[in-house]
Amino acid sequence: RRTRSRDQKTVALLVETSRAYGRGICRGVARFAEQNPDWLILYQERNLKESIPESLRKYKVDGILMRVDQPSVARKIVSLGIPTVDLLGARVEGDCPAFLPDDHAIAEMATDHLVNNGFVHFAFCGLSGIPFSDERQRGFVEYLDKFGFRVFNYPSRAKHLGEILRAEERGFL
Repeated sequence: RRTRSRDQKTVALLVETSRAYGRGICRGVARFAEQNPDWLILYQERNLKESIPESLRKYKVDGILMRVDQPSVARKIVSLGIPTVDLLGARVEGDCPAFLPDDHAIAEMATDHLVNNGFVHFAFCGLSGIPFSDERQRGFVEYLDKFGFRVFNYPSRAKHLGEILRAEERGFL
């Protein structure tokens, strides 16, 4: 077991790697840890729906980066009193800061790319009822409207969030 120095910070990374977004977070944290040797990152393989890992009770952690889909689990993690940042945007009750992408800016970047490359016909294929997808659609439609373009909408055939998430886990999205 490694001895902890006074300057060392230990952060628990509660992020799934089954999705590209979670893997991207892990890559970014790994780059940070390589450049900051006094930071120890605790990570164990998990999915969005798992409960609190035993490592949070076993090791003293200074902070938590979490991407947790279950509100009850997220509330339990926040209730531990350890500084926590929500990376999913599940809007955890209480005092839990969140780090979220700017979906309108993402839509504007996509629009700029397409318009600058000469595209004149546009469609949005999104996941209806999923907040990030709905926000990107709004941003895409609003921004293209400024250029005078019309957007056709092709919503997912899934009827509810659970169906969409199961399809994503099977690799169909």
